[in-house]
Amino acid sequence: MQRYRWLCQAMTVVLAMCCACSPGSSQPVPPVTGYLLRVENALFGRVELSVDHGRTYTLVGRVTRPATSATPDRSVPAGGTVVRASREGLAFGAGPKLVLKLRPEWTPARPGDRSVRPPAAEPSVIQTDLPPGHLLFRELLPPVGTRVQVRTADGELRDIPPGYAPAPGDLFVFSVLQADASGAAGNVLRERIEALGRAYAQEAETRGRRLGRKVVSGTLTLQARLPSGEPDPIHAVAYLVDDELLAVQNTPPFSYAWDTTRATDGEHVVEIRAFNREGRRITSARALVVVRNRPGIP
Repeated sequence: MQRYRWLCQAMTVVLAMCCACSPGSSQPVPPVTGYLLRVENALFGRVELSVDHGRTYTLVGRVTRPATSATPDRSVPAGGTVVRASREGLAFGAGPKLVLKLRPEWTPARPGDRSVRPPAAEPSVIQTDLPPGHLLFRELLPPVGTRVQVRTADGELRDIPPGYAPAPGDLFVFSVLQADASGAAGNVLRERIEALGRAYAQEAETRGRRLGRKVVSGTLTLQARLPSGEPDPIHAVAYLVDDELLAVQNTPPFSYAWDTTRATDGEHVVEIRAFNREGRRITSARALVVVRNRPGIP
């Protein structure tokens, strides 16, 4: 039993995360005073907006490349606020004289121009799949001075601490206040965000096929494999979908048949984590797939 204790701990963590994201529906919804932008710093991480103080979030995009480290910037006095904002993206303080950036999808100045290569990856940039000109980088762009907090692996939402370094899975929350966001203006804001979410969901299959992602229905087989040259053998594997634990195995061949008919149609992040005898993660893989079990439903 001792050797499998870490598996139970991993399951507890995942279940705790799920509970924390599902507050009771009996709580009254406060009036709209602005909106929250939540960005998951992970491959295929969620870019979401909320107009009910974080009770619910609307998915409007994904992260295509997470940030791995902050960039020195002498103009940043401290962490925790947006310091620059434009249609090209925004920058926020990750600590004194340190900055992280959120940017839309890179596209060449002339559509279809394959002669221009994308810029080299910057470790401080969180790249999204949102196109240039998206509302998030126009009317919904968090202005300079917007408060930014982070939720790390410990699950606590807090101010960005001194010496902070971004890690996979960290959640950044931007709190945008609007003096005129109540009443009719608040309803307009809510409708615009809901429209963004519907459009993103409806384009899931088209976007997935364009980018070469799997469009699946029925059963999808998930298989764990060691990276080339890894001497440490796999002793256990965890399978997750959208951060929810599906199964844990401790015997080969480490293959799991995921029944996609139990999932909603649309995008889902599938993750496989492999561990050694001591419970250390030795490899993991994430993929974004599109479930399409019900033809005719957009």
